Amino acid sequence: MSQLIVIDKLALGTEQFQKAAKNLRDWKFVLAKKPKNTQRAILSDIEDYQIFCDRFNLPCFTSDFELAKKTYTAYVDELANSDLKRATIDRRLASLSVVMKVMEIPNPYQVSKIVQEYVDLTLRAKPKAQKQAAPLRIEDLEFINANFEITKAKDLRDLLAINFSFSALLRGSELCAIEHKHINTRDNTLFIPVRKNDQDGEGGYSYLSDYCLNLYQLWAKESGTRSGYVFRAMNKGGNVLETPMKYRTFYDAFKQVLVRCGMNPEGYSTHSGRVGAVSSMAEAGMDNFEIQLSGGWKDPKMPAKYAKQAQMKNAGIAKLLKNRG
Repeated sequence: MSQLIVIDKLALGTEQFQKAAKNLRDWKFVLAKKPKNTQRAILSDIEDYQIFCDRFNLPCFTSDFELAKKTYTAYVDELANSDLKRATIDRRLASLSVVMKVMEIPNPYQVSKIVQEYVDLTLRAKPKAQKQAAPLRIEDLEFINANFEITKAKDLRDLLAINFSFSALLRGSELCAIEHKHINTRDNTLFIPVRKNDQDGEGGYSYLSDYCLNLYQLWAKESGTRSGYVFRAMNKGGNVLETPMKYRTFYDAFKQVLVRCGMNPEGYSTHSGRVGAVSSMAEAGMDNFEIQLSGGWKDPKMPAKYAKQAQMKNAGIAKLLKNRG
């Protein structure tokens, strides 16, 4: 870890350097317990920061707080003037903040009110709103189920994946990690052992429709599997492998199913089933708590964000104009 995150003894001083180096070594074992994607993101973000500092001959971490403020604000200017999306910029600064906390070095953004306001105003031009995946609504799913022709085992797997992603409001990574033992056919439930933002590691349950379970039984028979991963990789010969289907495979399969059904795949992603399920529930007039429970969100803000566009159909102005005929 201390090799990946470069710290300068001269810039920190011997005592602070030794403390920071020890903290980084200890943190290495904590970081290793985090999801692989999180590990890669943090290390990539810090590497980007270090490359910036090297290019402008600035210290990455220093005991000189005035110089630390100069470096931090210069890095923010660099990010603000780049083509990076706001979400990426926020993540990079968050990663930098984490490492500073680990090293027990003051973070200019958190310590200096001037730096904080400068950063907030500088990044204001970078809107936080992210482009949302095109929602695959309930009527879209029903159209796919009625029109998608299953000609081989891969088709069955891909159709099953899309139905699971909608019914259980799954993220792509969650879908690829499903095992047979997580499915309860009697209760129509799916246990998801690891969910994003599940800090306590409790996991959660989602609902599986009867149609999902019928497809599941067909897939289990076709693939010859009753244990291990449900959604598996397949070789060019169509043989089912032991390894799980990759995220990118699901992404490509999703698009291919849409194309074969005569639908435009533009804007759709592995998140479309989850977003579409929320939109469909909102359009059906279900309250935010029901939607939150269905998707396993602890914070009601996220489902509300996904449902915002769909809920406009039931908003006050919509009711007014509809009642006016």
